[in-house]
Amino acid sequence: MYLLKIEFKKLSSYLTFWVLLGISLLSTFLLTYWSTEFSFRINSAAHLINTTSWYQFPSIWGNVTWLCSYANLFFISIIVITLVCNEYTFKTIRQNVIDGLSKFEIVLGKIILIIGLSFAMTLFTGTVCLVFGLIYSEGAINFSGMFNNVNYLGDFFIQAIAYGMVAYFIATLFKRTGLSIVMFFVYKSIIESIIDWKFLPNNLGDYLPMNLFSELTPKPFAQTAANALGKGIFSMYSITSPTIEILAIVYIIAIGAGVFLLIKNRDL
Repeated sequence: MYLLKIEFKKLSSYLTFWVLLGISLLSTFLLTYWSTEFSFRINSAAHLINTTSWYQFPSIWGNVTWLCSYANLFFISIIVITLVCNEYTFKTIRQNVIDGLSKFEIVLGKIILIIGLSFAMTLFTGTVCLVFGLIYSEGAINFSGMFNNVNYLGDFFIQAIAYGMVAYFIATLFKRTGLSIVMFFVYKSIIESIIDWKFLPNNLGDYLPMNLFSELTPKPFAQTAANALGKGIFSMYSITSPTIEILAIVYIIAIGAGVFLLIKNRDL
């Protein structure tokens, strides 16, 4: 608990953090609102797919968590990179060691912070799902079934932690905010694609960290097609649940160990 207090003390007067957090929460709400308005207006071309059902219970849990996963990817990564790199820029991490914190405690404190941020994003996203689901579900709401698929919030939570941990590793590796942000998105968008295309056969590229993390929240289009074909929610992907969650947690632990080794063997 004292590690969390230390982290919160650093953040309490850090305006950039609160602005970024506020923007991430606002973007979660606006993405959901705009997408519901758009889907209800067009209701899909030629009515081939009932898009309005995406924002009704229980489908909304999976669809909104996919939509808001982009806020996970963008804002969680930038927040974590900014916080970590600032500690190197202003020598805060070195001062923490001088004040008596071990390198393990420094890493653990940041991991606890990432988990806390991820929980806040998940809680807010769950609230958005609940509110919009109550607004847009047609007729009498079946309370016994409205929480079917709520497990996607758990996957969303794991995904947020995973993105935060990758950002933590990259920020620790490069120690510069701008460079770390660029390298994070280059790795996500380019490097894994090249590795998949050049070096890995069949669907093995789906097991690369960022590809796997993104599959925690399936796309509504693939999900709808899978349902139309009478297949499971993850049938459009090569990795099924609960394998994907287990692998994501293994990656999170491995990345955390990598961060610790970097800091342990580095002169702060």
